Amino acid sequence: MTSIFITPAASYPSHQPILTKPLAAFEQQWGYQSPEPYYAEVMAEYQALGYQRTEDIQIDLAGSDYSQVDAVVEVRDQLDGNSGGILVWQEGDGTGFVEWTIDVPATGLYNFGIEYYPIPGKRASIQRDLQIDGKYPFIEARRLAFDRTWEDSHEVRQDNQGNDIRPSQIEAPVWRFQTFEDAQAMYRAPYLFYLEQGMHVIRLGVIREPIAIARLSVFSPPIVPLYREALVQYQTLGYQPPQNVMIVIEGEEAEHKSTPTLTRNYSPNPAAYECASRWIPAISPALC
Repeated sequence: MTSIFITPAASYPSHQPILTKPLAAFEQQWGYQSPEPYYAEVMAEYQALGYQRTEDIQIDLAGSDYSQVDAVVEVRDQLDGNSGGILVWQEGDGTGFVEWTIDVPATGLYNFGIEYYPIPGKRASIQRDLQIDGKYPFIEARRLAFDRTWEDSHEVRQDNQGNDIRPSQIEAPVWRFQTFEDAQAMYRAPYLFYLEQGMHVIRLGVIREPIAIARLSVFSPPIVPLYREALVQYQTLGYQPPQNVMIVIEGEEAEHKSTPTLTRNYSPNPAAYECASRWIPAISPALC
């Protein structure tokens, strides 16, 4: 099933820098010269040609609405609270692919994304490559990464000496939506893809790890206003700052994490901890 519906007008701020690291960092990352250009070069071409971001468009296809498949897949009606045409895609021998065909209503720039669920595998991030109409649009499309979700295995415990015992990390899979973006954070915003009006084939190729896909989305980039613009809107709506309110959430109390390497750790820096006494701020407010 294909659905097209209206969403808020869309565009990232034009002033926003695209590239966060020099192109040399990309060559070091990939280690070889690719026949495709880097995304930064593609974006420069888009801007030179005057390509514009689309507005108010979102196209959703169920994971099971593929047009061609050469991979180890099965379709499920339900998976962990999500239902309706879910594609469960195993790693297989690492050479398979799945294609979806979309009818694009307007020419312009789009974001892509998937709603996915990390199927148990080898505990590594899930990776796929992306082709549009049989071609990689840029070198970074050769590897898209989708994180797994992790959490502490138990509450903090103490040994017989009163020392905290750091909990191990266990996988806690949840449904997530992720826009296609650079896994190394080389760019500030998700990838933009230029599509002309008409039919297009989107292919994801397996690199590693299994995944379940509920939907593939092609949509207009969302608007991210400048802070001063948002502030004017807040004032127009009459929003007021709260008085005498401070909410403290300790960093180690994260509900979910994207990697098992994010664990609790000790720090000797007193600024990393809440004040132990009320009188400390009176002596040195900088400590609290």
